[in-house]
Amino acid sequence: MPPLAELGPQLKGAEEKLKELDEQSAALEARLREMASTIIREARVVGATLSRLVLLEELYRSSFDTVIIDEASMVPLPNLWFATGKAQKRVVVTGDFRQLAPIAIARDPEKYPTAARWLQTDIFPQAGIVKDRARIEDPRLCTLKLQYRMIDAIGELANVLVYARDGNPLEHRADPGDYLHATKALPESKKPLVLCNTSSADPWCGRLDPGYSRYNIYSALVSVRLAAMALASGAKTVGLVAPYRAQTRLLAKLVEEHGLPREAVETATVHRFQGNEKDTIIFDLVDSPPFPLGTLLSGGWGSEAMRLFNVACTRAKGKLVLVAHHDYLSQKAPAGDSLATLLRHMELHGQIMDARNVIQDYADPGLKSALDKVSHGPQDLGNLRGVGIFNEGKFYPAFLKDLSGAEQEVVIFSPFIAERRLADVITHLRILADQRVPVVVITRERNESNQGTEELIRQMSKVGVKVLRRKGLYEKLAFVDRKIAWFGSLNILSHSQSSELMIRFSQPDLTARLIRTVEYTALTQK
Repeated sequence: MPPLAELGPQLKGAEEKLKELDEQSAALEARLREMASTIIREARVVGATLSRLVLLEELYRSSFDTVIIDEASMVPLPNLWFATGKAQKRVVVTGDFRQLAPIAIARDPEKYPTAARWLQTDIFPQAGIVKDRARIEDPRLCTLKLQYRMIDAIGELANVLVYARDGNPLEHRADPGDYLHATKALPESKKPLVLCNTSSADPWCGRLDPGYSRYNIYSALVSVRLAAMALASGAKTVGLVAPYRAQTRLLAKLVEEHGLPREAVETATVHRFQGNEKDTIIFDLVDSPPFPLGTLLSGGWGSEAMRLFNVACTRAKGKLVLVAHHDYLSQKAPAGDSLATLLRHMELHGQIMDARNVIQDYADPGLKSALDKVSHGPQDLGNLRGVGIFNEGKFYPAFLKDLSGAEQEVVIFSPFIAERRLADVITHLRILADQRVPVVVITRERNESNQGTEELIRQMSKVGVKVLRRKGLYEKLAFVDRKIAWFGSLNILSHSQSSELMIRFSQPDLTARLIRTVEYTALTQK
């Protein structure tokens, strides 16, 4: 270490060097601004996002002969007014008023009237082109009818949902040969419309608390497996879309764990996917019991749901796969709603497949893979590491083995508790409690008192199990040491002689994602 006497000159030299570097940096920034200004001033066409237009001084201080605003249905009015103010001669607004409106967090028009007027409304009703959800003939409106993006079957679905009812059906000019590789790919080769029905597994849907964003672990697992099948059998690009952000985050984690190439698979909410397109679109509807139908999926002609379905379905070029709890959704969607129209069209014109056939590759040894009969070519289908699917008979031995190896904590979500099933598990729970491994059971809060259930809860409490009650609990889950996750349709502490399934995850990263999704830490600490 140099003497203190030498540190002073060294520090002074460092300060001077930093000052010199700051001056050089400022000179470079000034030079870049000058270059940007010159480029913008001399360019005949300048492209920019609306955000960049506001933030970049060289842009917002400029003006242009003509301003063209694309995807205008999603542009908040303040941004649009600012952009139009840059035009000296002409403004051209392009977009589809039957696609999604601007995104705004303040959704209640009575509570937030200003937000409803300026942030949730797009230019088309503001300009009088759309009134009371009906299209108005207007000399300013130039209608485009020809579409080249998607094959006829997908285009006709868009007509049924939107454009034929609007009196402006699309005319299809896409060359089917351009998208044949996607249409021929799995699932259901050569079928452009596929309804992957999850009803046989009766999956449950969860919801982030606090918040309203929903997730469905089973449909997410099915959707990612479908993406892997599509890529392995010829599709070049796949889009995984869902109405809810919580679901897309789960999908993204599953895609990562599956090892699917990022350049080939894109995951996003329907809102973020507007303007995008892929060979194959897998549209995960998410909604399942116990919740009522979500507002994003509810409504008829002209509703936000109609616009959302229109965007999601028309992102597909060669194949559209709908992942849906068909029994639940068809029961909940009123006749005339856009969801009912979508499901009915898929029933009549699409290929229906059982989601259980998609996830058979996750099964424990002995179950036949549904994909063995398919030739995938040179690509490897791959698999989601550390995942297995178990029926009731094989679940309990595997689950009890996981319990016997627990060292840190065990958390079980079981809406119901029955004496016969608890008898199979309680000895393992007692051993864990004796070993000072925390065990928490979360069960449903009931309005009426059930003496049998109360006695079972007392038994668990006596052996050291912490029992929590949650109103309306529907989740069937278990976590062991935050490394292993079980989920499915089986009530772990009550079901007996059922056909329900459970799926086991043994990857710590994915288990951590599931833990954050259900937010059980907040529950167990209450």
